[in-house]
Amino acid sequence: MIDDERAENVRFMYTQFAGGVYVREIIRQLTLNGKQYKGKPFAMNTVYNILKNQKYLGVYKHGDEIVDNMYPQIVEQETFEKVQRIINANKHGKRSTEVVYMLRHNVVYANGHTKSKLELKRSNQCKSKSRDSLRNLDFLSTYLER
Repeated sequence: MIDDERAENVRFMYTQFAGGVYVREIIRQLTLNGKQYKGKPFAMNTVYNILKNQKYLGVYKHGDEIVDNMYPQIVEQETFEKVQRIINANKHGKRSTEVVYMLRHNVVYANGHTKSKLELKRSNQCKSKSRDSLRNLDFLSTYLER
């Protein structure tokens, strides 16, 4: 059974996003209209998860198993596909390949030694570190470039 209010929120998100409205603006409009998700204002991750979820097409997916028409279809196929194209196009953001950064591929240690980030990622010392450590290295090299 479809909860009409939730279904209307989902349709609103899909049509707005497909029309070029940013997620922050969609959340702002939902909040202004008193719409909430589990008693709280919508979060960006929540909206993106809704926009990527195939169940709003009526599709159930578990591992390799796909079942059509398991749920009532709330969003049109064309709108869903347009939203997915926009999300995939924005997946990595806008990156300039024309800008040359001094330390783009290098990490400079306090002792003055330099290693490429690729070398560092492949080295044993980095295998034991978490992904957060690698992100910190990326941040550090970006910060030092300024």
